Parts: sequence; C-alpha cells; structure tokens
Amino acid sequence: MPVGKDLYVKWRDEATGKVYEETVDLKSRLPFSMDKQQLHFIIEGAQLFVYVISYEPVRDVMSSEEAARIRSTHKTLRQKVFSFKLRNRVIQIYPTKLIDPHLPSQFQK
Repeated sequence: MPVGKDLYVKWRDEATGKVYEETVDLKSRLPFSMDKQQLHFIIEGAQLFVYVISYEPVRDVMSSEEAARIRSTHKTLRQKVFSFKLRNRVIQIYPTKLIDPHLPSQFQK
C-alpha cells in the first residue's frame, strides 16, 4: 500500500468537550517504505502523537522479570500503550521525532 501524504485526525476531549483537529504531513516524516511497519497514533487531551512501529523484533526475548522491570517505569498513557511492544522498535514521528528510550543504542539510528 502506498504511503499517504497526510494524516487527518479529529477528536473530542471528553473531559472538556472541546473538539480538536490536526493534519500531520506524513511524507516528510515516514520512512520511504512502510514494509513490516505500522502507523499508530495516540491522543492525550489536546495533543496528538504519531508513531511508526516495526513488526520485526529488534530485541531478544526478555525474561518476565526484565519485562516487568521495564513496564514498571512506564507512567504515561503512551508508555503503557506500548508496553506490549517491548521487543519492537517504536519511533515517535509527531510532534517531534523520538526514538524509543528502551531501544539498545545500535538500533537507535
């Protein structure tokens, strides 16, 4: 499937009733090929966050203790949502580019 040019999202904050809209230019943020990757977005209040998640694991299988230790550091909704992706590369592409902090340094390029 070809990579889209834009992502348009409209949402309502249930706490305040305020409606938000945002259009993200994907062409300048996405990799050339989205093969074996997915686009995922999360909304926290008035802020939209967009991520690219790899389908291919970049970490070895973790022990349940190691996974629990990493998950225990997750405090925000966004971190908790991605707790199930501990073995995959997660890159935040909007609002700013941010590499998964738990990713080993050789995969952060």
